[in-house]
Amino acid sequence: MAIKSLSHLNEPTPGGSNPVRFVPLVVLGIIAIAIAVVFGGQRCAAEQEQALLTTGSPASGEIVKIEDTGNRYNRDPEMVLTVEVRPEEGEPYLATVTWVLNAVDQQTYKVGLAVDVRYDPASPSDIAIVGPTAPGEATPAPGETPPATDETPPAAVP
Repeated sequence: MAIKSLSHLNEPTPGGSNPVRFVPLVVLGIIAIAIAVVFGGQRCAAEQEQALLTTGSPASGEIVKIEDTGNRYNRDPEMVLTVEVRPEEGEPYLATVTWVLNAVDQQTYKVGLAVDVRYDPASPSDIAIVGPTAPGEATPAPGETPPATDETPPAAVP
C-alpha cells in the first residue's frame, strides 16, 4: 500500500486561496470568543454585585442553605448561598447568590447566620450580601478586608 502525499493541501485552490491556512485563524477566533464569554460574564456579575451594594434597597436576611458547586478557584470552593430575604416592606422570599468562599469565610458564613443584604426592587431575586448582621459594627463581605482601626496595641512592659 502506497502512502499518498498531502502536499496538495498546500497548493492554492482554483480560486487562488488555500483554505488550510485559515484553520489557525478560525481556532484562535473560537478561543478568543470563549475567553470573552467566560471572563465577560464574571465581570458583569461583579459589576452587578457592586451596583446592588451601592444602590440596592436594604433588607435583613438569613442563610438557609449552602451548596458546593464543585468548582474551585485557587483551591477555594464556589458555593451557592440560599438566603431568606426579609425586606422592610413585603413578604420574605428566598434568593440565591454564588460566592467563592476562602477558609475564613467558610467559618463565618454558615446556615443560620443573620446577614444584611441589598436587593433590586425591580428584580428582587437579584441580591448582594453586605455581610453578617453585627449590631454597631460593619462587617466586611467575603473577600474584603476589615476596616483599619486607629487603636494601637499597648506597649510591651520590659
